[in-house]
Amino acid sequence: MTLTRAARATAVATLIAATLAAMFVWTAGPVLGACTSQTSDTAHARWNLRLDAASCTPSVDGERYGDELEVIVPGAAGFVALGRVAEDPATAAPRAWASFTSSTGDNWTAHALPFPAALLEGGVALASRAGVVEAVGAGFAGRSADGISWTTGTAPPSAARRVTAVTGSATGWLAVGQTTRTSPHLGVWLSADGLAWRQVRDQPVFGRFCATATAWRPNRYVIVGSDCNGRPAALTSTDGLTWRRAPVGQTAFARLGVARDVIATATGFLAAGEDRSAAGARGTAFWTSTDGLAWRRVAFFTAERGGETFVRLVRTTAGYFGISDIGGITDGRPPAAFYSATASLWRRDGLLPNPDYGSEDGDWLTDATAVGNRIVLTGRFNDLEAAGFQNGGLITTGDAHN
Repeated sequence: MTLTRAARATAVATLIAATLAAMFVWTAGPVLGACTSQTSDTAHARWNLRLDAASCTPSVDGERYGDELEVIVPGAAGFVALGRVAEDPATAAPRAWASFTSSTGDNWTAHALPFPAALLEGGVALASRAGVVEAVGAGFAGRSADGISWTTGTAPPSAARRVTAVTGSATGWLAVGQTTRTSPHLGVWLSADGLAWRQVRDQPVFGRFCATATAWRPNRYVIVGSDCNGRPAALTSTDGLTWRRAPVGQTAFARLGVARDVIATATGFLAAGEDRSAAGARGTAFWTSTDGLAWRRVAFFTAERGGETFVRLVRTTAGYFGISDIGGITDGRPPAAFYSATASLWRRDGLLPNPDYGSEDGDWLTDATAVGNRIVLTGRFNDLEAAGFQNGGLITTGDAHN
């Protein structure tokens, strides 16, 4: 049968459309990776991405170009982040720490913080629960209902300590870290109001435990990290006062690695971080546990070229996402995403959009969070041509729909 010219043109157009769809649309589920081929030489510090669409549009929020957002959590009316404002080129004033608020994650407003900048440089942990945002670090603590106005704590953890993570519970807040800035000994602090903190008594299971994250679900806290010697580790407690350590010999934690993050699920806890395959290859692992003591590795993915560092787990109404950084600060590689509807069955789900993708410039992520289906990643954009590695803030936002 001979096709007419119009029919042949239609067939060719259909084939091209199908080919493009195959290139830019991923497997069933949230379409993370639909826009990885997009680049932008302008407004490259901001991206607005709808994960269920096939286009990326850089947001025009030039006032925030140059900011460095370190940590982010859901707020009562959107998102709250802490970080440093952009340097003023006219005055060369140092980067000041600030809180940043946004209703959608696209456009941000900076607000002054009441905490000493020198203490913030030592690290800040951020969490939110029931409309309250809590910031805590070594030597400072505070809470806020909107991310703008803060009430400062009168009894924070000692400035000689190191705080790495905080979580909210039904009875208050729990922070974890190390007893000194360089110590391999765990420190745990409790607070009923987020302002006055007390350190939990020392106990043998705190020895050789380097904490990275903590989470709470009814009647159970979990802390994850490593044994400070290259193997994943976990602790659990029902009251935050008395702790038990996950058995060292269990198969899930038998290889070299570290658990970077942990979140609560409907049935227990989900953790993720770096691990090794049976053959010794480096990669990203996901673990689950119902009680924080017995863990099972449910997925492992060999690392991308240039290496891969796990950043954050986020839970959305579309499922669970894991976000990783790829390569070094000059590689120009976009972040990686993993997806699971159940927290047990995982797939690598493509690369998220990246400013100047494929150039010599790079970026690195610092944190991620979600509200409903809205995911927001924060980090820093590098511009080598500007002779600086801290030249911009990277914010990738998207709606994770099925």
